[in-house]
Amino acid sequence: MAITTKMLKDAWAASAAKTEAERRAELDAGIAASRERRRLQREADKGTPLHWDDDELVLTSGRRIYANLQIFGITANGDLKISYGYDGDIPWPPSPQWKEWNEPEDPLLKEDDLTAEDMREVADMMIARWQAFKDTLK
Repeated sequence: MAITTKMLKDAWAASAAKTEAERRAELDAGIAASRERRRLQREADKGTPLHWDDDELVLTSGRRIYANLQIFGITANGDLKISYGYDGDIPWPPSPQWKEWNEPEDPLLKEDDLTAEDMREVADMMIARWQAFKDTLK
């Protein structure tokens, strides 16, 4: 079905008719639903073997780490910063400032904090990948 100008105008009018409180309530409901989905997914993933779900590495803790193209990296200059994809970084350990900006006072979000055990699991996986690559060079 083609989207017509009238359809767009009707959608705009319906959106404009909502009060700020209605828009805020919809947003809050969407955020709450997203948090609940994430909590349920984490519970379902807890205890499963380390595996990839598209571009998310699912840890045995049930936490997930996004990694574009399933790429993790580590800087070569000695500061051991962890990155994902081609331009993202994993704030490890998470600084208080990063937590303040990215995690409001919500206990559910704090459950998503990566732990040292989570990061050891990522390190072991990457060491095994590099070793497998190295073994092909013999």
